[in-house]
Amino acid sequence: MAKTKISEYSSTPSNNTDVNGINIAEGCAPSGINNAIRQVMADLKDFQTGAKGDSLTVGGNLSVTGAFSLGTPLAVTSGGTGSSTATGTGSVVRATSPTIDSPTMTGTPVAPTPATDDSSTKVATTAYVNAKVAASTSGLADPGANGMVVRTASGATTARTITAGTGISVTNGSGVSGNPVVSLTGSVVTSFNGNTGPVTGVSSVTLAAGTGISLSGTNPITSSGTITITNSGVTSINGSPGSMNLVASIDGITGAPTGAITLANLAAFAKSHGTNGYQKLPGGLIIQWGTHTGTAGADATISFSTSPNIAFTSACYSFVATPKQSSLIGNPPTVSALSATEATVKVGTGATAFYWVAIGV
Repeated sequence: MAKTKISEYSSTPSNNTDVNGINIAEGCAPSGINNAIRQVMADLKDFQTGAKGDSLTVGGNLSVTGAFSLGTPLAVTSGGTGSSTATGTGSVVRATSPTIDSPTMTGTPVAPTPATDDSSTKVATTAYVNAKVAASTSGLADPGANGMVVRTASGATTARTITAGTGISVTNGSGVSGNPVVSLTGSVVTSFNGNTGPVTGVSSVTLAAGTGISLSGTNPITSSGTITITNSGVTSINGSPGSMNLVASIDGITGAPTGAITLANLAAFAKSHGTNGYQKLPGGLIIQWGTHTGTAGADATISFSTSPNIAFTSACYSFVATPKQSSLIGNPPTVSALSATEATVKVGTGATAFYWVAIGV
């Protein structure tokens, strides 16, 4: 069979008796030698261009100084250590199958950087991570030590500080070591749950059975409701079981009350007892009294706000004046005008002094 390409040549010299059909055996014509040399040169060129499709097996190291390209990807043996890139501008030699199992890389390996919105299993380079973080925190301002980051109507984020006087303050943590703390000062709170003034808007409060505390009214946290404490059901107050030694104040009475609470000492029973004075009752009713000396036949003004008396908050419902002189009972003083702050009394003829009692709220 004629040897038509280099891969068909034999490594045994005596077996090479022709070159592409040209006889070079012993005793061949001299012209055959010239023609054989020319044919070998043509076969070498075909091998160099790949025209004959010959394979190349390298027993030692292969060194390429220029660019090269591969018609098909070159498979890298699993666990192999060969280079995975071509020298110069040649085609990349890449692994197809089998893949490299858990390779250990040294030096500074590089990889293509995916797009910022890429969520695939591609290798995330440091450039990708930096771009992703920058995109995620874009527009995120530093709130400082006492501010907060909020979202605006346009969807952006920005730093805001707490308005002074709201009673709310924020203390941010330091780096990653501390959590932010939000403080609420009740004495300067201007609104709660969207309502200004006193704390309102609480629709219900649930208390555990047996606490001795009950709530009633549509909004028991404000003045429209009632909070009732049953002493027999209280098991502890301010962390102290069975006693009230740690109570700071009750209805305006400061100190540490123990045992029974005297009603007369509560603010709802405030009083000033004397010749002129007053007595408050639960529910707001006030009874007050006094004496006055005027001019016979003239008007006398009784001012409720003159100490030790107090002015009524809303109205005076009743005012009664009685002469001190029993002989003048037939000519008593009469009330000509009445308000929450004062009463005008027409002093009887010859009567200059009288007692008075007023009731109101």
